Amino acid sequence: MRRRSTPGRRAPRFWSSHAAASGAPLRRIAHALASVATPAERVWIASTDADTVVPRDWLAAHVEHARWHDVLLGTVRPDPADLSPGAYARWRDIRAREESIGSIHGANLGVRASAYLAAGGFGSEPLHEDVLLVERLRACGARIGATDRGEVVTSGRRDNRVEGGYGRYLHARFSTGTASSPV
Repeated sequence: MRRRSTPGRRAPRFWSSHAAASGAPLRRIAHALASVATPAERVWIASTDADTVVPRDWLAAHVEHARWHDVLLGTVRPDPADLSPGAYARWRDIRAREESIGSIHGANLGVRASAYLAAGGFGSEPLHEDVLLVERLRACGARIGATDRGEVVTSGRRDNRVEGGYGRYLHARFSTGTASSPV
């Protein structure tokens, strides 16, 4: 883990780790938390995906919300290069009408370590582990916030490693024609 801080300013300290890059996130995050000498209520876990690009202010948005919330639900948008112009336009139109800030995406999720541990962390579910974690956090009484600040760009690719993941959702919901047609 590397500690990062802003020189000359009173700034939050950041530790970065690729604890849940792939494999068994529960064990990796637990190991990372055990190696930090900071109380769990002062540790923030910022979660994203390997195929996601975060903006410069992504961690700043998380830190800002960590002052008032135990969980932060951030917004995502697919990489336009992964969808046809028509599919991307349909996604934008439907998202504007249907998806509210507060949807759950593991590609843009933050959680206070103490709340994460109280909820049992990520489970071993192969699908929707982010949604199930947030359900457990709600059940534990975690304070949940949501924002569109720090929106991330995530993959909308067809060749997903997860059968029911976000990429499959995008292509099933917004493509037209047959499954073999470009989205």
